[in-house]
This record gives sequence, C-alpha cells and structure tokens, in this order.
Amino acid sequence: MRAISVILSVLISTLFISCKEKNSIKKILNTDDWLFEIAHNNKYQVQIRYTSVNTSDGSFTTHNFKVSEDQYFYPASVVKLPVAILALERLNELKQIYPSLNSETDLITHASRELQTESKVDSTTHSQRPNIKRYIEKSLVVSENDPYNRLYEFLGVDYINDKLREKGIFSNGSVINHRLAVSGFNLDENRYTNSLSFLENDSIIFQQSSKKSSVFKHNISNSKKGKGYIDSNGQLISDSFDFSEKNYIHIADMEAILMRLFYPEKFKKSERFILSEDDYTFLKSTLSAYPKDYEFYLDQNLYPDNYVKFFMIGDDDKALPSHIKVFNKVGYGYGYATDCAYIKDTKHGVVFFLTAMIHVNENGIFNDDTYEYESIGIPFLAKLGRLIYEYELSKKQ
Repeated sequence: MRAISVILSVLISTLFISCKEKNSIKKILNTDDWLFEIAHNNKYQVQIRYTSVNTSDGSFTTHNFKVSEDQYFYPASVVKLPVAILALERLNELKQIYPSLNSETDLITHASRELQTESKVDSTTHSQRPNIKRYIEKSLVVSENDPYNRLYEFLGVDYINDKLREKGIFSNGSVINHRLAVSGFNLDENRYTNSLSFLENDSIIFQQSSKKSSVFKHNISNSKKGKGYIDSNGQLISDSFDFSEKNYIHIADMEAILMRLFYPEKFKKSERFILSEDDYTFLKSTLSAYPKDYEFYLDQNLYPDNYVKFFMIGDDDKALPSHIKVFNKVGYGYGYATDCAYIKDTKHGVVFFLTAMIHVNENGIFNDDTYEYESIGIPFLAKLGRLIYEYELSKKQ
C-alpha cells in the first residue's frame, strides 16, 4: 500500500511539473500585452522553445509554445551553424590521413560547372587565401552567405544530412539542400559540389573532385505560402510561393545542435560532433563574438553590436554587460526571422537555451523585400529574450 502511495505521489508531482512547464512561456507572455498579442496572432506563425538549465545538477527543463510538426518555416542563415560545425568535423576526419591539414590551411575552390564560381583570394587572411576557419568566422559572426556556400561545397548535401541524421539531430524531417543568395541554382544544381584543393606552400595536400549528392527534400505539407511573389525577371506572380525544395530545420533540431556544442556529455558518443577541445573553444568564441572583435568588421555603422543578435539587444545597438554571453545564430529571409541561442549570465548563474521564430510578411508577397523585420520581427525577439532572461533571473532571487 505504501509503495502504491509513493508511486501515486510521484505521478502527481510529475503531472504538476509537466503542467507548470507547459504554461511557463504563456505565463511570461502574459506579462507584456504587445508580445502576447503578436505571439497569439496566427499570421505571425510564432514558435518558441525554451530550455532552462539547472546549474546545480545540469538538468534540462523544456517549455514549448505553438511548436508545430507540420508548419513550414524557412530557417535562412540558421543553416550556417550546423554546416560550420560539420566542416570542422570533416577536417578532423581528413587529418587522420593528411596530418598537416588544419582549419587555416589554404583552400582553393574551383568552378566545376557553368553556374559555379571559384574562390581563390581572401584579403583578411595572412596568406591572402581562403581557409575553413575564416569561412566559419565570416558565416557566423556577420552571417555572410558566400563563406557558407564554400563550406556547403566542401561538405556536400549527402555528408551534411547523413551526419546530422546519424547524430539524431535531424530527427524531425529537417533538411539542408541548397546554397544561399545565388541565382540560377535549382534543387538539382545544388546537388553538385565544386572541386577544391587544400594547399601548403603552394603544394597540394588534398584534392576533392566535384560530387553529385542524393535528393534531399523535407516533407512538410503546407510549404506553399502567401498570395504572390516576385520572380527572377522582376515580375509579380499571383500565386503561392513554393518552399518545398527549400531548406528546413525544425525548432527542436536547431536547439539540439547547440545542446551538443555546450553539453556534449549529455549525449551518446555516436550523437556528438567529432571535435577537439580547440574546436569547441573556437566555435563558442565565434558564436558569442561581436563584429567589432574582428579587425575586418570594425565599422560599427555597418556592423553594430546587435547586428546578428536578436534576443535581448536586437532593438538596441548597445552590447550586453560582459557577464552576459549570447552564443547564437540568427536567420532572416522571406519574412521569416529566427534566433537560436544559448544564453549564460556568469554573475547570477542564469543559463538557458532559447529558440524562437516569427513570420513578418504583411502583404503576403515574397521576394519584394517588404518585410516587417525592424518594426515587428526583431523587436519581438529582443523583448522575448529579455523577458525570458528576467524570468530566469527571478528564479535565482
């Protein structure tokens, strides 16, 4: 009888905690009328995932708001984070065969097909040639597109998706299958990678020929959006815009990438990234950096502190206090704005993951560059970040 009572007590406690978790984000949204209104308006397609980290025992408590398994959401530049991480993993694999290879080895990308372009020069490196490290920094710190495309070409679609599935990250139908911000590349052309060469003192260490990957597409059914779009000829087409062949990352999969970076010990060895301690340190430093931390991004008129940090400071160009670090990757495109972050306050012991998405396309037209990022999207994410942080802070007091 006593055993039954104990079991019932545990079940009731678990149910209570579960209910509390489900209502936590709603409770936070209720403290701000504007945030509440935006979050509950279906036209903004808001999704929020927030995981509190118990600093005493390292346990996670996850809260979801309107997270959907069948709501398509364009991830934009968020795809740059897993591709950057996998580029280091691929290098570590190659180093087993080519020991002198490293992230600062010169990398020359060739054009193997008509639409492809070469990459041979980078004025920001010591050698004046591109390398993996600089590509990662540029793609994460200010979210440049070409460096991401070069990492994508280094890895290929098969490697990217197979690795992320093997690690249990892409477990919700997520797919990365195309370059960013280049014209002419359809689903088939994006399957082809460029050939490339790693050089040391102008001598080739490793060459990789062009590869053709398999077809990867997400299976989200409602991926036709809006009432019109501007085509490649600048003409308005009065039909839905088709995202069925675009990248897609589920909100839980975004968080799963960051979790493996900051808490690899929580996952089975087969589910972790194959990274060295130096790799982890480099990635964390890059994700938390401000553009001004790099000599080639010193112009704060072009790259203010909040340039790619939406949570907490997206609507204010002042940097956070030094004890608060935001390790994050944002994305915005086609009116979809996303931030995926690990936020840590070393002074007050506040630690949490926060990922959120919002769609701001009032006129329903895609590719017209008329989106409400500045008036709604980024302010929403900034205020949400502050409120979640304040909620976490209140639990410490």
